[in-house]
Amino acid sequence: MLTIKQLNKEQLPLLLNALELESWHVETADINCLYANFSKGFLIAYSDDTVVGFISAIKYSENFGLISNFVVLKEFRTRGFGRELFNHAMSLLDGCQIALESSIEDEYIYVKKGFKSYYDSIYYCFHIDKKSYFANNFNIKNFLDEKEISDKYSIYLNCVASHKDTIVKAIYNDEKLSSYGLCTQHGDGYKVVISSKDNDETLAIFFSLIEKFELSTKIYIEVTKLDANLINIVNLLKMKEHSKKRKMYNKILQ
Repeated sequence: MLTIKQLNKEQLPLLLNALELESWHVETADINCLYANFSKGFLIAYSDDTVVGFISAIKYSENFGLISNFVVLKEFRTRGFGRELFNHAMSLLDGCQIALESSIEDEYIYVKKGFKSYYDSIYYCFHIDKKSYFANNFNIKNFLDEKEISDKYSIYLNCVASHKDTIVKAIYNDEKLSSYGLCTQHGDGYKVVISSKDNDETLAIFFSLIEKFELSTKIYIEVTKLDANLINIVNLLKMKEHSKKRKMYNKILQ
C-alpha cells in the first residue's frame, strides 16, 4: 500500500535525480515552470517512509490533462507500486482528455489502461559545425508578448519563455506575433521549440536561436509528421534521429 503525497518544492531535486538515473534528458527550466504553475499535480509515493516513485498529473484545463515524470525507482519495481501510482494520477484527471508520452517498448502498458497511440514524436540532433547557416532578412525580437500565446499550454510556455536561461526569438508582422521559438538546456545540449506556419520564418527563428553557441554544441529538435517546416530543417541539416516517443491519448475530444 502506497502513501501518495504532493511533492513539495524542496523535494524537486529528488525527482530530477530519479529522472537522470533513467537517462532521461532532464529539462530543469521546463520542470520548474510546470511546478510553479501546477504544483498540486506533482506527486511523490512512499512505501512506509521510503520514497519509491514519482508522477505528475497536470490539469491544463477542465477538459485536458497530461501525465508525465512517471518513474518508479528500480529497486521497487514489479511490486505493483507503478500501477497504484498511475491509477491515482488518472483519478486526479478524471473526465479529462489525458495525454502522455511513451517509449515504443512500453506502449502496451498504456494500451491496457485504455490509451491509444496517435503519432510518433521524434527527437533529432545535430552538432553545430559552422557559424553561419542562413541569411536572415527578418526583424527578429528577443522577447515574447505573453498575451499573444493562447493555446492550452500558454501558462507553461510563458513561464519557460521568462526563465533566465531560456533564449527567446520572435517575429511580429503588423505588431502581431507571427512566429516564435524557445531554446532551453536539454541534457548534454540545447532543445529548440518553434511555433510557426511559415517555412522562411521557421528557418530564421531556428538559426537565430542557435547563432551564439560554440561549434560542436548539440542541438535537439522534436518533430512529428505534421511539422513540415521542422522536417525541412531536419533534412537541410541532415540531422540524425536520436530517440522516439509515442504520443498517446485516452480519448479524442469531438
